[in-house]
Amino acid sequence: MNKSDENDARGLAELVRIGWCREVAVKSAASQQVRSLLVARSRLVAVRCDLENQVRSMLKEYGLIFPRSVAG
Repeated sequence: MNKSDENDARGLAELVRIGWCREVAVKSAASQQVRSLLVARSRLVAVRCDLENQVRSMLKEYGLIFPRSVAG
């Protein structure tokens, strides 16, 4: 069978018709916004941790040793 949008749509319609696919709930806009903020915060925390570790390792070469938690 040739690959085309029409054939893809027909195949998807057949899957829905026989009940092989189930319904998916769509999250609310507020839920999506909270999720995106949490993901952004998580990435920023990871970047901060990476930068702290890089600075700590560079200073360690000169004999300066700092504790693990700079933010505390």
